[in-house]
Amino acid sequence: MKGFSNFGLILFFAVFFNTACSSSEVEGEVVTQPPVKGAQVGFYLVSDTTDVDSEPKLVSYMGQSLQLKQPAIIGNEDIASVKPHSPTSLLLQLTPAGGEKLFAATSHHIGNRMLIMLDEEVVNVATIQMGLGGSMVITGLNEKLISHLLLSFGD
Repeated sequence: MKGFSNFGLILFFAVFFNTACSSSEVEGEVVTQPPVKGAQVGFYLVSDTTDVDSEPKLVSYMGQSLQLKQPAIIGNEDIASVKPHSPTSLLLQLTPAGGEKLFAATSHHIGNRMLIMLDEEVVNVATIQMGLGGSMVITGLNEKLISHLLLSFGD
């Protein structure tokens, strides 16, 4: 698992993160965006064992085969906004429901791996360091991925 142990190259989460239930508010009202039709994003836990009750979904990342736990933890409907953070990172703001789902999954799977898929392609894999919530910075992205996500989800 050499590709997953060096997070100096790809620091996935935890640069910024608010709370599990953070949301945007305007005069007391929660503001969310409707699901976006552009990019298809999914956050998945990675399984280290084979689930005998279902057909495993295998994906490849950096030469390794990974088994996804289905269904996705969060998807398009859980993303409120995506904003540029640096040339290789984006600030991702989740809806309140998305933040709650992500926090519930990650806080119970610290030490396990999670991946992000964009249009059925794995774009990042990391080890969960803490419970993640409503806001985070995703780093280690290239210009093409950043442009695609900003066009699909950007404000």
